[in-house]
Amino acid sequence: MRRLVVLGACLALSACSGSTVAAPRSTPTVLAASSSTPSLTPSLTPSSERPPSSPPSSRPFGVTTTVVTGQHGQIAYQLTLPVFSGPETDLVNARVRRSADEGLTASTRDVPADVVGNSDARGHVSVNDGRTVQVLLPFLYYARGAAHPTDTVATVALRRADAQPLLLTDVFNDSTAALTVALQHASEVAAAQGQDNPASTLTTKVSDWSNWQSSPTGITFSFDDYAAGSHAAGLRSVEVPWTLLRPYVRDDAYRLLGPR
Repeated sequence: MRRLVVLGACLALSACSGSTVAAPRSTPTVLAASSSTPSLTPSLTPSSERPPSSPPSSRPFGVTTTVVTGQHGQIAYQLTLPVFSGPETDLVNARVRRSADEGLTASTRDVPADVVGNSDARGHVSVNDGRTVQVLLPFLYYARGAAHPTDTVATVALRRADAQPLLLTDVFNDSTAALTVALQHASEVAAAQGQDNPASTLTTKVSDWSNWQSSPTGITFSFDDYAAGSHAAGLRSVEVPWTLLRPYVRDDAYRLLGPR
């Protein structure tokens, strides 16, 4: 299945409690605390270095949502986050919140301290199948007076069994080879659809592909504004089919992420 998705376009603004809040893009399958900096959740267990194991079958978690608002310097934010319920979900929720905080910080890292703006994010649970928990967090930042908003994205991928993060280095046995195939596929899809070639800005470094979500048909990679082409390309994603990636995927990772 070939698809390169352009996620949304520049948005109108709406007034909210005296502040101008950027209206959300029409998002794809896609954040935290108070005062001058977002509060990070404390004392998370370090990511495991071992490849993911295949856990016993488990039920999906229950999911509700919460809206977090606050001020990060001169930036007002409104973040809609999933909240998982059930046994052993405290660490899952802590990791989602930490990713949201880090995403908020990253989305405004280059903004001067005196610039007034708004940041909006709406978390979307893309996978909650008893094997993994995956969340997509698209951010829309708008500086007052700017010509257009800036989009960034963060993702969460956790093993259901122990809430440990899944990294691409856990998923692939040869990350460079896998991402070479992924980049070629993304370029072919873009050419077929008359879009900017993402290879003009993307490399095969894991850091360029670190935002990803799995599905029964493949892995969808999401990219920040300008990361996979010009601003006109928008916030982009590309699904790379399992048929292309499977030779580079660890067997235990495929049992976690692939079709049942």
